[in-house]
Amino acid sequence: VTVSVLYWRMASGTPSTAAGPSPAAAAAAGGALPALRIVADALVDVQLDGESQDRVVDLWLGASKEERLMIAQIYKRYFHDSAFVQRVHIRASLRQAKEQTGVGAGASRPASRSGRATPSEAASGAAGAKPRVQSVQARQLRSAIDEAVAKLPPGSGPHPVRFGVVSDRQLNTLAIQLYCTQFTQPEPAAMKEIVTIPRRTTTRTRRNPTGNFTWFLWCVTTNEMCCAVTATVHTVGGPGGMRFIEMPLFATASGYKKTGLGRLLNAALQEYCAAIKAAFILVSADAAAVPFWQSASMGYTPITRDEQKRVEFHYKTECNRFTDSVLLTWRPSDAVAVPGGVTALVDTALQKAPLLCLEGSATLPLP
Repeated sequence: VTVSVLYWRMASGTPSTAAGPSPAAAAAAGGALPALRIVADALVDVQLDGESQDRVVDLWLGASKEERLMIAQIYKRYFHDSAFVQRVHIRASLRQAKEQTGVGAGASRPASRSGRATPSEAASGAAGAKPRVQSVQARQLRSAIDEAVAKLPPGSGPHPVRFGVVSDRQLNTLAIQLYCTQFTQPEPAAMKEIVTIPRRTTTRTRRNPTGNFTWFLWCVTTNEMCCAVTATVHTVGGPGGMRFIEMPLFATASGYKKTGLGRLLNAALQEYCAAIKAAFILVSADAAAVPFWQSASMGYTPITRDEQKRVEFHYKTECNRFTDSVLLTWRPSDAVAVPGGVTALVDTALQKAPLLCLEGSATLPLP
């Protein structure tokens, strides 16, 4: 890897610094691409032990943007592996801890049900609570990884995708791995308590659903799971009571960011919410992610006082709550401003995603 980086610098005229090349040098970097392809092909089947992987990670963390892209292409099989991505986060946290003694990186686990915040506390942020997911540094690192391993480059496609639902152990494992590449916490063992395989299917009809679901988008081009959402359908007040959907986890895989996949899967969940006549979708959002959820493409707003009162006890005893979170909701009535209304959300999301085309049904399947 070190020899490859030096070759890149010599071929592109890049000085041996971390500042990155000048625009002219970057334009000349194409001379290194043939060597890059040769090195990448030669290392396709190479197995790296833990120490060697750490050396690759350390070199990648200290490299410039262009060098990171090169290293990620050479070792793309590792940068697409959830365990290796976790290794990157861990090594980055260790580097940060050395630079800022006493400042921790990463995130806390979800609070236990016995000690979780109430909706009113979560809506405003519980005092003294620890961050739920990543620190700012970890988020920036995740973005750098995403940029280095882009799988649907601009101008390509359209790439066919289809909706699916986790219904067996293999799909459940893929969903957990996807989440683990995007969140440093909760850890895989804790994630398995949230992402589960449905135990009952006979009573799950589109009009009368119960329990936990994990839906996903499958990219046909790359033949892998690229976006996932875990949701639980709750009923407050017994049979015939108010129904709402809790969304504890939502993530797009590395290499698929900013392609419209998240918007598309969210739109399908919102259409499903309206179809089963649920009152709203409840998101326990990390404080740093609130702007994303409140964007026009996602459509969530802060939970109202009336909604808080209606779900207070049920939220406290039944929901997956997190510390340092903000409760947001989406209601079917919020889709009034969308042309075509709530039944056109998926179509609208597809129109805004030129890289994608939908294969199969436009509605979320049930197990």
